Amino acid sequence: MESRIYDAFEIPPESEWDKHLESELFKKMSIDSNQFDIGDYDLDEFAFEGGVKSCINQHNEKVGTLIVSYILCRHYYDKGIPDDPWYESPGKDGQSIEYMPNFTSQDLLVRYWFSYFYEYVYFKIFSIWDSIYVFINDYYQMGHEQKSGFNRKVTESLKEHRSDICDLFTNISKEYLYKEANKYRNRIIHGTSLNGVTSGFQMKKNYKGKMPVMNKEGQYEINEGKIKMEERNVTFKLSDNLGEYIKCETIMNNIDQFCIFTGDKIEEVINLIKKDKYKIRA
Repeated sequence: MESRIYDAFEIPPESEWDKHLESELFKKMSIDSNQFDIGDYDLDEFAFEGGVKSCINQHNEKVGTLIVSYILCRHYYDKGIPDDPWYESPGKDGQSIEYMPNFTSQDLLVRYWFSYFYEYVYFKIFSIWDSIYVFINDYYQMGHEQKSGFNRKVTESLKEHRSDICDLFTNISKEYLYKEANKYRNRIIHGTSLNGVTSGFQMKKNYKGKMPVMNKEGQYEINEGKIKMEERNVTFKLSDNLGEYIKCETIMNNIDQFCIFTGDKIEEVINLIKKDKYKIRA
């Protein structure tokens, strides 16, 4: 019987929801609006409640949707996806390369749904990072419009007033874990699926490569028992190889570690921000 995508879709049991809804992975991502010191005037309180607190609530809602996406992603990962090894050469039927030699048709569907939800997880985590910039913009009343270049403009404003927060963001972006997760996010958006085997076909144009040397008779020149090679300008070169594949375990581990990293760093950012009392600025 042919397996269909919707046949493999299922809602995780209540036990999984209970387990992950209370997970330590996400606790530090949310912002408690009660931790901030507000100015002495009624207008300060009014502006905080109507503007900043609304921003905090929207941020926390994003964390909630991240948790939902994570639970669904984790559910399919925990069903088991046998992608190690992800190829065999030669294959069972004598082919030069066989990809996913241990997969059944059901495994392909499980991986499909895992892939579907991990993409949402990465979208949500980086959306949560974006909302931190929105929060900073509102808290310090920078007045930047949310459009292209928004995060950069917020960062530039921080350089003038809170260079320590700006430095923290700079250091975060240089962390290996952040760069790896961002690389995955960019590949999802602009490239191909993380756990799809990329094409191994390559074509190089106008590069220097080593070519065998031939004599006037059209025979290879031999030097010490080996064909003599020399570097030449090559018009193009075609090659084919295995391609690349990121195992599901690698992706899931990155997600878990990046969630913890994100929570820790958001907590650091908020601890710096709350040193400043919120008040209407002239």
